[in-house]
Amino acid sequence: MRKLENGSLYNTEPDAYIEYLFVEKEFDLDAPVIYNQGFFYGDISLIFTRPLKKDDFTLFLNIFTEEFNKRASELTYFEGKIIDLSEYKFVIFDKDKNLTIFEAITSSFFKALRASQKFMIVGKELDFEKFKTHKIFDDFYKFVYRIFDKDKIMDNYIEPDATVEYLFIEKAQQQIEVINDDQAYSMAYVYINFTGPFENNNLTAFKKFLQEELICSLQDLKNFTDKSINFDDYKFYLVDNDKNTIEFAVMDEIFYEALIASLRNLVIVGKNFDFEAFKDHRIFLEWFDKYSNKT
Repeated sequence: MRKLENGSLYNTEPDAYIEYLFVEKEFDLDAPVIYNQGFFYGDISLIFTRPLKKDDFTLFLNIFTEEFNKRASELTYFEGKIIDLSEYKFVIFDKDKNLTIFEAITSSFFKALRASQKFMIVGKELDFEKFKTHKIFDDFYKFVYRIFDKDKIMDNYIEPDATVEYLFIEKAQQQIEVINDDQAYSMAYVYINFTGPFENNNLTAFKKFLQEELICSLQDLKNFTDKSINFDDYKFYLVDNDKNTIEFAVMDEIFYEALIASLRNLVIVGKNFDFEAFKDHRIFLEWFDKYSNKT
């Protein structure tokens, strides 16, 4: 909620998320599914009440165009690809998998979308009946309607013993600014299990797990220059609830013992990065305020 000048409150949280699946027109329905190639998910948030109302057709079209291009530009696979949406169909579907097909995003499309809030963007030559049984559509359908076999999930789910939130900033050869304009970063978390089949309560297992998680981000996201990571190029900070830090030059046993003892939030930056100067930067504040595990 946000307060107006007259003291009344208005809603700033979205009233709805329009969720979509984009499948490029060249997609081969008979090829094996590779989860970072040929398609992606996205969403657009809508607010139904003034003064931040965002549900009229023209505004939706502007928001969608911006969000769609931003989402595509983030992904390595779509780098350099020109997506001409005039070559696609826009397919609204409901919980019963009924499809309503539109040749373009029109006011009629938007009116129908308001009812289901789920749609797909697919090539005009796509075999829709075949696609309705495809794994990509099935996964997306289950995701947006939250249809899962809960018993099966819980049978295989193991509650992590701890969660470490991290902020990773790509190293730079020369640290010209507090954070250079071309330095990519990511915010995420890693689980730690002290017992059981997924135990990673030792430096070797934790380091391997963290490296694998980071490499997935580096390879999938366009903004990262390096697609692999060598921890020897980085230094590490544990950050407490008061933003006090402990610095480690290497990820060694001393570092890991301190991490396990405190379960502090972890920042990974290049050796020449001035982290104290960065603690007032909006990126750090966003991570610390929204994503760090401060409880």
